Formats: sequence, structure tokens, C-alpha cells
Amino acid sequence: MYNFTILERMVLESINKGDKGLYEIVEDTGLEQKVCENVLYSLMAKGLIKISGTKYIISDNLSEGIIAELKNQLNMTVEINTLVRECVKSSLMEGEDSFKFKKVYMSESDKKFLKGMLYNLESFLDGLKNNKGATKEETFIFWGGENYAKAVNKYIS
Repeated sequence: MYNFTILERMVLESINKGDKGLYEIVEDTGLEQKVCENVLYSLMAKGLIKISGTKYIISDNLSEGIIAELKNQLNMTVEINTLVRECVKSSLMEGEDSFKFKKVYMSESDKKFLKGMLYNLESFLDGLKNNKGATKEETFIFWGGENYAKAVNKYIS
């Protein structure tokens, strides 16, 4: 098991957009140079990237195990939890407007209406998938809803 960090995934995403040198990765990710150096070293040690001239490139012989780990739902859940936690912390502790949370009662017709709105949001976001830009400029959008009792019961079980 490789246990990828959010930093490793961010740098991998940056390199996956095109081979880059150290300073290009720093610029694309917005991470400090020393952090990028440490992450790049870790990725090379895991065999995920290599150096070609002055550029870092994705290794062309990634094992099925590594690819499976990158797509592993548990790993992604941990990464998503970390990102959501940071957004919530920024919103609550620092007064940023990056996270909204509402607990409301909804009738069946309200639920259908919300489902339609979420479908429209998802369609809009799907239309933006091919937009290109710096990795650091990408925006996390998250939404969803769960029955209060169901969520609490999942928490305690």
C-alpha cells in the first residue's frame, strides 16, 4: 500500500498535465519550493515519476498496484475528508466563505426540486472539465445531503 498524500496527488496532477521542471511545478501548484522538492523525492522513491533532462515526467511503467492505489476509494476518501475539513476550518475559524452547511426539513417535492438543481449544477461542472489552467487555481466544489438519523447511525456503527 502506497498511502498517497494530498501533496503527492497535487504534484502528480500537475506533472500529468505536462512534463515540468521544479520551478514550473512550484508555479503550477503554489506550493513552496522545499515542499515540492520533498514531494518529488517521495514520488521518485515510489517509482511514480522520473527525471528526463530537467523535467519531471510520469513513469511510463507504473504497476497495476500503483494505478489501483491512485484510484482506491479509501485513499480518495481520506484525501477528500482532509480537503473538506480544511475548507470547513477555513470557513469557521478564519471567516472565509468557502463552506456552507444547512440542516433543513424537506418534503418529497422539495427533495425532487433539490435533486433537479443538483443535476443542473453537476451538468454545469461537467462542462468545465476540459478547461485548462494552473493546478493551484482549480476550485473544489462539493455538495450532497444525507438524512440526519442515517448519518448519525453510520457514525456510531
